[in-house]
Amino acid sequence: MLRTEMLRWHPDKFAGKFGGAIREKDVAEATTRVNVLARLVAELFKEAAAA
Repeated sequence: MLRTEMLRWHPDKFAGKFGGAIREKDVAEATTRVNVLARLVAELFKEAAAA
């Protein structure tokens, strides 16, 4: 499940899929939030792999 979420929230994948739907004025904030989510999911993935 975490692998699927990593792909979903990967910044490049997200931009390719939803980039055109984000208003110009909201792109910077959306990119920041997607990057945060991607880092959190990656951290959870690492923790799960270590357990």
